[in-house]
Amino acid sequence: VILLSGDGDFDLLLQKVRKDYAVHTEVYGVRPLTANALIYATDQFHEINDVKVNHYDLVVLNQVLEHVPDPVDFLESVFLQDL
Repeated sequence: VILLSGDGDFDLLLQKVRKDYAVHTEVYGVRPLTANALIYATDQFHEINDVKVNHYDLVVLNQVLEHVPDPVDFLESVFLQDL
């Protein structure tokens, strides 16, 4: 799971998928705007700053995002599969 957010509300989600599904998690965020709870809940935190963005991280992120399903299609498949 790769999360592009600093919202601490996602810490419970990361804890859940790490514990129940043994999923590796990574968070990309601006350090001063990223909740400590989120940083502690993830396997790997990637700091985004105005000075330098790691080119390798961006390439990997782009490759991952190419395989992310459309959120609406995904939610429909999960919640409407039994209808």
